[in-house]
Amino acid sequence: MKYPVFTFILVFTVFFGCKKSNRFTVKTDDIDINIQFIRFDKELGKEDTTATAAKVDTFQNKYPRFFNLYSSQIIKTGVPTGKNFEKYLNRYLTDTVYYQVYDTVEHKFSSTQKQDLIIRNGFKRYNYFFPERAIPDIYYMISGFNESVVVAKDILAISLEDYLGVNHPFYQWLSLYEYVRINMYPEKIPTDALWGWLKSEFPYRAEQQTLLNKMIYEGKIMFVLEQLLPDEPQNRILSYSEPQLKWCETNEKAMWSYIIEYKHLFSKEPLVINKYTDPAPFTQFFGNESSPRAGSYIGYKIVSAFMKNNKEVTLKQLLDINDGADILGKSGYKP
Repeated sequence: MKYPVFTFILVFTVFFGCKKSNRFTVKTDDIDINIQFIRFDKELGKEDTTATAAKVDTFQNKYPRFFNLYSSQIIKTGVPTGKNFEKYLNRYLTDTVYYQVYDTVEHKFSSTQKQDLIIRNGFKRYNYFFPERAIPDIYYMISGFNESVVVAKDILAISLEDYLGVNHPFYQWLSLYEYVRINMYPEKIPTDALWGWLKSEFPYRAEQQTLLNKMIYEGKIMFVLEQLLPDEPQNRILSYSEPQLKWCETNEKAMWSYIIEYKHLFSKEPLVINKYTDPAPFTQFFGNESSPRAGSYIGYKIVSAFMKNNKEVTLKQLLDINDGADILGKSGYKP
């Protein structure tokens, strides 16, 4: 089997990405949205960590939908109206690990003001481009190292304990792989939050399950996220480290040639599709030193070329196109 030539260069410089097209520039000062940022982690753990009937009633009245979601689906202590709910919630709140996590989060995130501002401006741009779509309230929480971002109707919840820093002792204690930890730092919260919301609002609906369609879908989400958060570094938008992004940039042509040569582009094999687009330490087709999700990166580059060459297409129209071949054919993509 022939293999393409890939270059492994680690350059430790900061990549800010290209300035976005003027047609996607939005003056956020002129946009007013109704969005709340709720430190649910602090409210649940303040004063005492016991779940009394009065405390449960308070949360049921104040945050009825989120408290039910948090209890039943995130920390799995049951529904607030269920039998023995206080007992199960107390068991969670009085666990020694919860104490440690709560204290650590309280110290690390005494304020989320920086994250709040970036998220708010991102949703202002979202409101500009998608005025018919709802804006969620943002809940910060401690989930017991479950999902980093949870999305429900009008709710976007973020687990702060998942953003303590890539080398935090908690993550080493949990034996998390490096490719997982690489995005677990405070500055990653806004991009993950908006990424989660976009994925929920615009789920994957391809006409056919092919590698190309999955690549293009991932690329569309990345491209839209880039417009919503134009001041974020490109590697953060794409969920790469700086060296990983550099590797993709250096090897883009070789990766594309490989995909075409081995006829993977229209493959319907789930294993092939997953190897190109799922989180992993590397992209298996390209060797152990490659960057992960190389197919998603190529999808992002195709979508970027498509939007550059089709300036009449809006972000909403882009997300409504479910045929990846249509986007590729009109993109003029040539790495």
